[in-house]
Amino acid sequence: MRRCCVTLLFLAFFLSQITAAEPDAPRRWRGVFEPRQEALIAAEVSMRVMAMPVKPGQSCRRGDILFVFDETVPRASLAAAEARVAAARLTRDGVRNLFEKNQSTPAELARADSELARAELEYASAERDLASCRVAAPFDGKVVEARVDEHEWANRGSPLLLLVDDAVLKARFFLPEERFAAIGEGEAVRVHVPALGQSFPGVVSRVGVVFDPASRSFDVWADVDNAGDLLRAGMTAEVEWPLGGGQ
Repeated sequence: MRRCCVTLLFLAFFLSQITAAEPDAPRRWRGVFEPRQEALIAAEVSMRVMAMPVKPGQSCRRGDILFVFDETVPRASLAAAEARVAAARLTRDGVRNLFEKNQSTPAELARADSELARAELEYASAERDLASCRVAAPFDGKVVEARVDEHEWANRGSPLLLLVDDAVLKARFFLPEERFAAIGEGEAVRVHVPALGQSFPGVVSRVGVVFDPASRSFDVWADVDNAGDLLRAGMTAEVEWPLGGGQ
């Protein structure tokens, strides 16, 4: 009987030590990789696509041309707008010359100024439409998918392609609310990727400020360098934290 009591006491003590150490012990928190940046790029003109230099799956640099639209109509519109500006400026200069000689009224001069301003606005709009016929990448990244193809028609505002920046990926995971005070930006973590059977170093870059009321948890993001181009957004990430047995 005494031996049984001693055994039970020892087991209770052992379990209490495990429970006490558990908050400080390293754990893997399941999460997922997200791109550092992503953009769904839309058309700014209604025009036919002539070329798509960067295909889905390929990489691009900031400023690289992703789409080229048919420029025939925008170039003609710009030339016409330029001619209207020249004519309106000539008319305005003539009216101003007459006004300075007291041969024209202030209303006529104001009307000529207004016509010139309108022509200049039309020119700026035509110039913008022509520039929009070439869609450039806003950041370094990869084209995930294209919503239109070469020789297809794209409407103004319709999606063209999805671009992601995955040079650095963010491992997003969740922690219970009691861990909120224990983790902060700049803290080191280790991120295991089951699909690759490898682990990568990471650094906490953001801690969520809004708790999920149902699960009583909050978001944490850890940056992981993807210099080897092995990682992909959407992959499962198992984040080991805390490291070194410290909370």
